[in-house]
This record gives sequence, C-alpha cells and structure tokens, in this order.
Amino acid sequence: VCSSDLINSLGVLTGFWAVLVAVQYALGWIPTSIEFTLLGIGYLLAALMVGVLVRIWVNAGFAHELLHAFLTAVLVVALLNAVVLCVQASPWSTYFEPFIEVGNPQRPGGIISQPNIVGTWCVCGLVALVFLSKEPLEQAAPVSLWRILAMVLLLWAINTTLSRIALIEI
Repeated sequence: VCSSDLINSLGVLTGFWAVLVAVQYALGWIPTSIEFTLLGIGYLLAALMVGVLVRIWVNAGFAHELLHAFLTAVLVVALLNAVVLCVQASPWSTYFEPFIEVGNPQRPGGIISQPNIVGTWCVCGLVALVFLSKEPLEQAAPVSLWRILAMVLLLWAINTTLSRIALIEI
C-alpha cells in the first residue's frame, strides 16, 4: 500500500494515529467538536506530508540544502523569541504593547508567551548555531562574531525565561 521510498515508519504511525482519532470521534469517545477533531487530523496529515517531502528532497540529493533551510528557520524563530524576551523583560515593554503581549514581567515568554516552550526554542537555536554551516556535515560551524553574539542573546533569553526544562535541555 505504501511505497517505502516515500513513507517511512513515522509516516505510517502518523497516518494510523489520524485514522484512530477519526474513529474515536465517530464512536463518541472524544468529547470535542468536529472542528477540533479535524484540526488534529489535519496536523497529523501535515506531519505525514512533511515526511514525504523530506524524503523526496533527500532522494533527490538535496539533504544538505534541506538541513540548512531547516536550521536557518529554527535559528530565526529562536532569535525572534529572544528579541521579544528582551523587550518583554525591559522597562520599555509598554511602548510595544500593541505588538507584543506583555505577559508576566518576572517570567516573560517571547512570541508564544509560554516560557518553557520559548526556552526550548532557544535551546534549539543554540543547536542550530552549531550545525548551521556550509562546512561538510561532519564539522561544526566556525566561530564568528555574529555566532557569539547570537549565542549570548539566546543564553540570556533562556536565563530570563526561568525555564527549568530549558536548563535541563542545555
């Protein structure tokens, strides 16, 4: 039924999970509305499609480019969260209220406004800093001033979130 070249075991598991959610809703075992159920199934099927697209790119020989694009996206989100944390933790946050949710001033949470999730994003940004390079896949990225500054910003943001989960992840 499934081509092993396009769908891996994670894709099969995702598809099975989507069918299981649909069956549970149909039998009345999930007490949510159809919109939430369809949204959940949609997320699961989107994960399946991302797996298929990744497999296609890897089979086409673009694994390094795909990794580079993915790490760039992770680093951008992590840095945006860190910048928003800087604003939320500063006394100037009142100037940005229409744009940035103020949240808890003792424990800001970045774009997502959940400190643990933002802390995890910042840890992922640190990992992206290490591997985001044009160098061969076996080597870490070279040290540069922008990487050091980005690392300082991300570490400051992790400290500001007071997220124990992010500290354990580090």
